[in-house]
Amino acid sequence: MKRPITVLCLLMAMLLPVMGQSPKSGGAKSGENTEKKADKGPKRKSKGLTKYQTFVYTSEDLSSEIERQVSADRDALSRGLGADLLSAGLSAATGAATGYISTLVEMGITAITKLIQLDAQNKKEWQEMVKEESELIITMGTIADLNDFYNCMSEYGPMDPKGMRFDGIGCLAMDGEDTTFYISCHINRKKIDRIVRHSKFELVMDTFMINPYKAGLPNTDLPLLFTYADRKSFDFTMKMRMVSSWMDQLPDLHKDQVLGEFMLNVPVDSASLDENNMFRYVRQEDEAPKYGLIGESFIVPRSYMPTRDEDGKYAESWGTGQYKMEVEIVEVCGVSEEFKKNWRKDFRKRKKMTGKMSKAEAEILQVFTNQQWDKQAKQWVATTLKGPSSVLNKEAAKMVGSSYTSSSK
Repeated sequence: MKRPITVLCLLMAMLLPVMGQSPKSGGAKSGENTEKKADKGPKRKSKGLTKYQTFVYTSEDLSSEIERQVSADRDALSRGLGADLLSAGLSAATGAATGYISTLVEMGITAITKLIQLDAQNKKEWQEMVKEESELIITMGTIADLNDFYNCMSEYGPMDPKGMRFDGIGCLAMDGEDTTFYISCHINRKKIDRIVRHSKFELVMDTFMINPYKAGLPNTDLPLLFTYADRKSFDFTMKMRMVSSWMDQLPDLHKDQVLGEFMLNVPVDSASLDENNMFRYVRQEDEAPKYGLIGESFIVPRSYMPTRDEDGKYAESWGTGQYKMEVEIVEVCGVSEEFKKNWRKDFRKRKKMTGKMSKAEAEILQVFTNQQWDKQAKQWVATTLKGPSSVLNKEAAKMVGSSYTSSSK
């Protein structure tokens, strides 16, 4: 009779190296080199951008232009390994009554089946992690301390563009003292006529800078680095909304009304980076924009604010326009075929960083630790009942879909 090898011992041998690891500071310094030679991006902390500042531009001469205009988008583990594990677990038992069969089959065979499926389950877990960390959404919310939309009150109505001073929006991101992202968008001066005729304006991007290696991807707390070799692509999207509240003549309050939305998308290719890994775009004067900023917005309605003169007579007038800007930045990266192919290497590296086993491994260990191996009796102790091991073997083999059976004497 072959000497039984316990399934628990085999399992622990597989899992203990993972359990024994503890996270090390710096991550990338303690293990494999996570930076591909083909990528020239610097090492950085995974949290990436640390400080955002968003602001609006104003122009005192925009009103003059408006006035002039008035006049003119694993393979599974091998069956052999499964059979060996099945043999080890079942030959160790001296048999059990019916109650013992159901208990061991329920506990042990479930774990063995999970072992056979472990590679596929780990791959699925890795795919889910990579997918989740391939997108980062940064919501700025309301920009505080904005100047009024107009620099003076009006006697002509809520949509009078006279004195309009809002001239665009910008955003800046810093990593320490380094600028890692900057964007500047202004009123499209070639379409001033839309302000006069339709009370709408458009924006055009004239400056854009970003360092994808110091952005927020991959979106994880682990010290993992962005590389084009693994992540394939980097796409930047910025969404902006202009929101306003005003009081009309009835008087009715119109609170937090969306006046317009803008969206910009810029694919950042590795070949377009300069020697400092910065993507740069500056639109020259009178040059057609290379990256379209889609959308438009109504100008801000003025609140009705009648005034009283020295004689106590009321005169109609409208205010200087209250508004706020909401900004959302979305960074998205892809997954290269080479990265998918070598997923096991990346998965092992992640486990070393965290010192944790995968979800599938943890489930298997939990099942096996619910059983005990009695060295003196040389059997698994799950209940106090015993029965023929041959019955158990056949039942177990049937559950895992195997023609394998283990003989015992």
